[in-house]
Amino acid sequence: MIITTNITMSFSFWSTNYVTTVLDSDTGNCGLKPKVLSETGAPAPEELKTSPEDQKIDAAKSLINLFLQDKVDKTTKDDEKTAPEKLPVTEDLKTALTEAKSPADDQKIRKEDAVRVQKVIDDLTVMETETDAKPEETEHPNKAFGWAAKDKSGVLSPFHFSRRDNGDNDVTVKILYCGVCHTDLHTIKNDWGFSYYPVVPGHEIVGIATKVGKNVTKFREGDRVGVGVITGSCQSCESCNQDLENYCPQMSFTYNSIGSDGTKTYGGYSESIVVDQRFVLQFPEGLPSDSGAPLLCAGITVYSPMKYYGMTEPGKHLGVAGLGGLGHVAVKIGKAFGLKVTVISSSPSKEDEAINRLGADSFLVSSDPQKMKAAIGTMDYIIDTVSAVHALFPLLGLLKVNGKLVTLGLPEKPLELPIFPLVLGRKMVGGSDIGGMKETQEMLEFCAKHNITADIELIKMDEINTAMERLAKSDVRYRFVIDVANSLSPP
Repeated sequence: MIITTNITMSFSFWSTNYVTTVLDSDTGNCGLKPKVLSETGAPAPEELKTSPEDQKIDAAKSLINLFLQDKVDKTTKDDEKTAPEKLPVTEDLKTALTEAKSPADDQKIRKEDAVRVQKVIDDLTVMETETDAKPEETEHPNKAFGWAAKDKSGVLSPFHFSRRDNGDNDVTVKILYCGVCHTDLHTIKNDWGFSYYPVVPGHEIVGIATKVGKNVTKFREGDRVGVGVITGSCQSCESCNQDLENYCPQMSFTYNSIGSDGTKTYGGYSESIVVDQRFVLQFPEGLPSDSGAPLLCAGITVYSPMKYYGMTEPGKHLGVAGLGGLGHVAVKIGKAFGLKVTVISSSPSKEDEAINRLGADSFLVSSDPQKMKAAIGTMDYIIDTVSAVHALFPLLGLLKVNGKLVTLGLPEKPLELPIFPLVLGRKMVGGSDIGGMKETQEMLEFCAKHNITADIELIKMDEINTAMERLAKSDVRYRFVIDVANSLSPP
């Protein structure tokens, strides 16, 4: 028996207010009826309008597709060729939210998801008013410069905007390096339908604190600091009180989101950023700024599930599916925990690198039926970093009884989840989304102690579009990092 489940729905990363962007994974809406969308909730290929109204509609419809699947009409190919009538989207969203919270409705959503959908509505209202708001360059007192994508082409170009004043609880950071995450690529291309242009990407930021507010106690001017995926949360909900800000329904992302001050957030492809001290990290001594930057996303994305799901017992066998930005860091962290690590990949050419360069114990070619058969029931855990649509059944077969498969990628379409292997082997499938601030700091200290960094290619800011083209083809070993301080300057 096989049931179809949308694995991507486990990503609170993108299901919160990242609609104003989350995601991968990555990823705004106003007074128009939602235009025709594909099954994934993203715009149909022929719908490439880029007005703010269209962007907002994409985001709203995508979230409603995620949370209220049975409430969204499926469209046929013929329907997709018909231009939709224009009606107020915000009212449609409010109606859907009300119905979703109704006890009589068979398709109920969890209370926290209702909060998220309501925040979507609130953020969309903010986005709607931004149409007539001050230009980005004068919205805040402090001028800033970076590179932004202006539309769904994803092409990045110089962009003038502004940053808020440093508040009492804030840290202003001069950016030295910023990693290039696959989420950045998804977002500038609006692959997940959540992007609101212009987008300044970047959530793997390392820099120097240049100003601190009077209430800041953890940082001083001159400290080397990091800023990761999130820059805000409510700081009072159950998740926040448990140091799980990454699961807060009102979380704000470093870019393509709405910040605590009610304005849009811009990321690390820029010269500076202002962040609440709770979301700033001490960058440990001895951890390189450039190759350490990707740990702020890739590192915590694999470290957090390994800790939570108990994948840390020395001598146990860990499989890492996919050898890319996440996978190569998972190999290093797994070895540091004392695990036996096997890389699972469809590319035989990666075997030498996996074993001799990254330190994996063995390599399993997933496209080789005989080798896959021989490996059945040999692994205690599997970290699945693959973001493309793929079969879970072969991976579940590799697990021992009580084995755990944790998915980290964000496929654009649902995956099939076979039940028999789970039931007959008491196996588990789970997901995970980055980590809270306390755990992210712990991860950085762990990586510094064990000399774990990402394998990177250092690029200049004006090389970013070529880097994105290569990233789309997986032509990078294994993370691009932008040398912001030495290559970003206003034209």
